[in-house]
Amino acid sequence: MWRKIHEITPILDPSGAILEHSPAADYDVPPEELNRAGAGPFCAFRVVQNAGPSGIFAIAVDNRCVYIGKSSNPIVKRISDIGNISLSSIRKKGGQPSQCRINHLILEAIKSGATVSFWHCAPPNRHYPPQQDNLVLPAPGELPEWNQRKPPEYGQCA
Repeated sequence: MWRKIHEITPILDPSGAILEHSPAADYDVPPEELNRAGAGPFCAFRVVQNAGPSGIFAIAVDNRCVYIGKSSNPIVKRISDIGNISLSSIRKKGGQPSQCRINHLILEAIKSGATVSFWHCAPPNRHYPPQQDNLVLPAPGELPEWNQRKPPEYGQCA
């Protein structure tokens, strides 16, 4: 069963606008040293600490699943990494192009007025209170919009 764990609220500047940043521009990183998604811009967001253990997670735009991933670390760590793009994240060598790409897509979705949220595939033996929202998954065999390759198997979450 999918559980909504966190709605993303980007950090805002004093005027109330989304605080966008680009480590590449801030540190004059030459384009040839950037990974394929390292140019930005990016946003930063904080994460709730009860985001769930390791496992399968989803990102949704207006409750429509756009990305499914898997983390061997606690999901709060994975979400935190996506929400904090650093200079090392944008580099071609040792960088994190997926995290950069997803952060930029989150920023664009929020700027367009959408609500972006993280979901966790809850173990079937856990009891959770009822929730109002439902995650709209892609059709069987369809790739979630932000996934660039086949996502992890998530059939046990339906």
